[in-house]
Amino acid sequence: MTESFLVGRDKTCDIAIADDSVSRLHAEFTISGGKILLLDRGSSNGTHIFRNNQRERVTQAALAAGDKVQFGTVTLTFEQLLYAAQGSVKPPASQPPSPKLVRCGCGAVKRSNQKCLECKQ
Repeated sequence: MTESFLVGRDKTCDIAIADDSVSRLHAEFTISGGKILLLDRGSSNGTHIFRNNQRERVTQAALAAGDKVQFGTVTLTFEQLLYAAQGSVKPPASQPPSPKLVRCGCGAVKRSNQKCLECKQ
């Protein structure tokens, strides 16, 4: 089974990131057969991957545990990206929709209705 998730500033994206450096439709990642593929969708500020302390601008790349992905100026770990994707799966009608990702005052990215893991605010 293949699942695709749109990442961007637009509230209709599966993973909505409320930050002006993120394009409305910034990137897409696909999960298929245990592999995750990231695709930049022509974003203004680019999509970058950090591996082994090296930053690389990518148009398409396979992701692995330990990678960090930067959308504009917002950086998410591989694990945070998967966590956000899990939250974007449509819940049953009895549950509210998943919250969007926002930038905390400390600069970290968090879900809008949760405390920040970095500063605990």
